[in-house]
Amino acid sequence: MQASLTGGPWRLADYRPDVPLEPMLQALLGAQLRTMVVTFDGRTLVASSPTLQITRPYSLQNVVGSEFDLVSPDMQGGGVLQSRCLLSPDGRRITFHAQTDPWLGTGVLER
Repeated sequence: MQASLTGGPWRLADYRPDVPLEPMLQALLGAQLRTMVVTFDGRTLVASSPTLQITRPYSLQNVVGSEFDLVSPDMQGGGVLQSRCLLSPDGRRITFHAQTDPWLGTGVLER
């Protein structure tokens, strides 16, 4: 699974919150769609766009076939991001369900 993640950059293609976001967070999300690129190196994820840069450690847990949990703690104490993920059979798409407020929702990363 790790080799599939680290094999190149991913673009945030879609994200649909479970509940409507407040206007400021919705605007922030809108600026990230199709511009945010996410890379994984086996220990660290980097998410970057013209308006945002995030670098965090991550781990894969509960890996079963092409499904896994991605867990990423904020080293400055901002909590833990957790998503349940499904890698497509061709390895070019990850569908994820973010399980951490305020970003509860379903999204897609694509190559």
